[in-house]
Order: sequence, then C-alpha cells, then structure tokens
Amino acid sequence: MSSSKGLWLTAALVVASWASIMFQVPTFDLDESLYRRLAEEMKLSGEYFISTWDGKPFYEKPPTYFWTILLASRLFDPRDAPVSIFASRLPSFLFTLMAVACLGVFWPRFLSSLAGRRPITTYPEWLRHPTLPFLVYSMALLPGIGASSVLLDPMLTAFFTPVLLVFSLLWLEGDGTHPRRPRRGEVIVLAVGMAGATAVKGLIGLILPALAVLLHSLSACDAWSPWRAGRILWRAIQGLMASFVGAILIAGGFYLLIHWKAGPRFDYEFFVVHHFGRGAVAMQGHGGSLWYHPGVLLLGGAALSTLLLLLFSKSVSLGRGTAFSGYARWGFPFSWTLAFLLFYSASSTKLPNYTWPVWPAMSLGVCVFLARLATMKSVGSPEPAPQGSLAGVLATAFRYLAYFGSMVVIAAFLLIGLTADQLAHRFLNSKAQVVLSSAGPWPGAVRVALILVGLCVAAQFYAVARIGSTPLSRNDAGGLFAACAVLAAISVGLLAAVVGPFVADVMVGPYARLADKASRMAGAETCLVTVGSRSPTVSLHFRRGRVNDCSGTPHRLIIGPTWKEGSCEENNLVVVARDRHLFLCGPKSPETRAPEKERAA
Repeated sequence: MSSSKGLWLTAALVVASWASIMFQVPTFDLDESLYRRLAEEMKLSGEYFISTWDGKPFYEKPPTYFWTILLASRLFDPRDAPVSIFASRLPSFLFTLMAVACLGVFWPRFLSSLAGRRPITTYPEWLRHPTLPFLVYSMALLPGIGASSVLLDPMLTAFFTPVLLVFSLLWLEGDGTHPRRPRRGEVIVLAVGMAGATAVKGLIGLILPALAVLLHSLSACDAWSPWRAGRILWRAIQGLMASFVGAILIAGGFYLLIHWKAGPRFDYEFFVVHHFGRGAVAMQGHGGSLWYHPGVLLLGGAALSTLLLLLFSKSVSLGRGTAFSGYARWGFPFSWTLAFLLFYSASSTKLPNYTWPVWPAMSLGVCVFLARLATMKSVGSPEPAPQGSLAGVLATAFRYLAYFGSMVVIAAFLLIGLTADQLAHRFLNSKAQVVLSSAGPWPGAVRVALILVGLCVAAQFYAVARIGSTPLSRNDAGGLFAACAVLAAISVGLLAAVVGPFVADVMVGPYARLADKASRMAGAETCLVTVGSRSPTVSLHFRRGRVNDCSGTPHRLIIGPTWKEGSCEENNLVVVARDRHLFLCGPKSPETRAPEKERAA
C-alpha cells in the first residue's frame, strides 16, 4: 500500500472512531441534555426563535445551534418524535469534519506560499499531503471525543477555522510586516465566518479575531516603539476593515431579527447576564486559575501539545535568526492561539470546551514548524544555543514541560484504570468523591479501556519523541504521524464505546429513575425544582403528566446531588429517595409533621 493510501485510510479510521460516538453514547452532560431538550421543544412547538425549556423561555443562548439539531431531527427522526441521540450529535460531527476539511484543502496552498521560490515537490510526500493537518489534529483526544458532542463549540470552531486560515494566508503573502489586502472572495469568507461565530456565541466572534490581529501586528515590530506599533496596526486594520464591517452588518441583522422575535428580555439575559457576566463572575461553578486552559490543552491533547512544545524547543535551540526569522509572515496560528488563551484565561468562567477553536490553530502551527524545520540543513543535528542564554533556557524549559506533561497524562489514565476507587479519594474534593463512589465498583471493561488509552498515549508520546529527535526531511516521519493518528483513533474509540456509555449510565440512570418516581408523586399543582445540577434530562423521562420547573411554588419536589441535601430542610421537605449521588425530596407526610407540632407546643 502506498503511503498516500495509508494516510487516507488512517484518516478514515479516525473519522469512523468519531462517528461511533453518535450511535453509542447518550446525552448525559448538563449542556448536552439541555441543548437536546431545547431543540426538541422547538420541534414540537413550532416556535423557532424563542427557545423554551418545559415551555418557559430560555434566553442564555441564541437559537442558532438548536436550529441545526432541529434540522437533523427533521431529516432523520419521525415527524412528531423526540430528538434522537443521533440527530442531536450529528451537527457537531459535521461541523468538526468541516473544520478539518478546511485545514486539508488549505494546507497545500499554504505550504506553496510558505515555500516561496522553492518547488513544493522538494518537500517529502507526507509533508505536503492534504491529510497531514487532520492527522495532527486527531492526535489530541479532547477534540476527538467532542467531535460528536451536543455543544456549541464545534459549530463555533467550524466558523472560526476559515477565518484563521485566511488571516494566516494574508500575512504569509504580505510584505513581511503587514498582511496583503484580502480579495473579494476572502473578504466574504472572513465576514461570513466571523458573523457566523457571532451568531453562535455572541461578540467573541468579533472580539477574538480582532485580538489575534492586534497581537500579531505587534509581533511584527522588530525594533518596538509605540509609533511603529501603531502604524503597523493601523495598516493591518485598514486592510481588514471591510471584513470586520461586513461581519458586523451580517451579525447585527441576525440579532435584530432575534430581538424582534424574542424581545428585549433576550438582549438582557444573553448579552448582559450570560455574555458579559461570564467574564466577570464564575457562573454555575465553572471557575479556575490562570493556568486552567493551558492545562486543558496539555491534558486534553498530550500528543499534539508535546509535539508542538518539542518542535518549539527545537526551533529555539536553532536560534531566532533561523527558526524564528519572519515570524510576522508565518506565525499567525500561534498569535491566534495566544489570543484565545489570554482571553479565556482572563475570563472568570472557564470550561474545557472553550479551547475548541485553538485546536485547528495548534495543528496548523505544528505543520508550519515541520515545513520550516524540514528545510533546515542543521535539523538533523541542531547546534544548541549557548549555555545560559535565554534561547537555551527556553528550549530546555519547553522540552521538559513536554516530557513532564505527557508523563502526567499517561500516569493518570493508568492509575485511574488500576486504582480509581482507592487512589482518587486522596486527591479529589468531596463532591467528586461522592460521584466517583456512586460509580463504583468500576466494571472491568472500563478499567481495561482506560489502561489501554494510557498505553496508546504512551505510544503516541514515543512516536512524537522520535519525530522531535530525527531529521524531519526523512519520509518515515509520515509513517510516525500515521501511527499517532491510528493510536488516537483507538483511544477515542475506546472512550466512546466503553467509558462513555458507562459514565452516561452513571449520570443519566439516577436522574431517570428519580424523575420517574417524582412523576408518580406529582399532583396537579406540584412542581419540580433541581438544585446544584440542573439537568433537563429529568424533563425527558416524565410519563404521567407535565411537571414544570417553578421554583416560586411553596409545595414542590426537589432533585439534586447529595451534597445539596440541605435544600430539603430549608424548604420544609424531607428526602424520600436516594439514587447513587442524587436525592429526591418532597412534602412531609402527616406522620413526619406531628412531632414538629408537638415540639413547637
């Protein structure tokens, strides 16, 4: 089999592992269940502009992403049936394929511009193959696991990726300091991409690309001064102004339509409370340190992050005059990554899926490094930077960070698989311990799967280390990349086929059972409230009458995690059932009220 066919076959294997999630893993995360439920009510009610949850308006997100789930359900589900698991996961799978397809189509053009006067055929076949960015992307577990997630972020990434690629090309084909002016088609791509991202998740669709442009413009200053930096930035703004204006007009028209249909309440809830508020306050308990998202990149994509850090340290060891010459031309993917990390690290609310738009930039950055290093004569035996120099210190720091981070990820999978029930209790907080205990004992298949994932990550690390220590112009590096991609596919497949359904059963099962019990207890005026973990999965399992979320009603039922049981006593209720890490409490019976009356007397 030729190397080209092998690369295509590897890419197909990775896609198949991503697709397996759509058929085997039910929606179990809070956001997954919520978005599926919103699209379901949109389908059954016929109201397409005001999202509802149990019939009540939901203003936290625009309906853009829910429309895609609705469309998938219209195509694949019966007309009056609820939204299926497949229909809810299909849009994110297609958006992920769109993003990686953009990388593949774009890479030969980018490599040709990067080569300059050098013929592209001087590069080895694996380096110029269109599957290379996709195989690099698939080395990260987190975006692979989330390829079929019921989340907004794959759709956001699909809109952001063409913006990243066009900006990277504009700077690459510029004069070394400023980007060239975009052509008409490129202006349209930029405007539609940023407008689409804004329609999915708000103003970050404009703010984050603008921040990336700002940072990269400042990096073009060899001899930095405020006057020179301002002039470079102004020229970049002039060239890209039409794209941003077009994006503002398209996104503005979209939100005017939503305002007309949903009213000013949406503007306040989305833009003020759940848009700007997430940056100022850690909402729904999703906080973290300044190192949260860099840690997510290292833990969620150990092989890809390791490769990037090793290539970066190798480039630094070659000296700024060789590896980093002309950064303003080829370094935009790294400026994009830095802009996103700075923005989300400064934000108070932090979630792992916020890193999604960074993965294509990291993949493109690795490919750029490989192309540049593969043409350097000294790449096989680089001369180290002088001992004690800043370049030498940076190279050593990034190299050891790559080694340490990968070893931590490998050890985590192996230890969780071997001793999850015993070891984790020493390091997790009380809430995590309760959830972990409720999942025990871990099935043998889950333990074996986690151990195999750890071994796959270890094999990825070995292959990456070889890439970082051998001449990158050798054709066998393509085989190493293919091996990494196959191992990534195996890892994702194991997580999707074994660990995912197990976790789903642990999380969804208790809600389903308690919700069924609550539905039998609910009277005509009894309402349900959830505390601590507001899972709309509950709404999907009622079979006897409608139980609405109406926290203002004094007589009610409450479902929540065990560490929130105090809510029962606070509302003059008692626990009537427990299931793993969840409880259900309801009104006190006459028998339980009598002792209280006697004590009061």
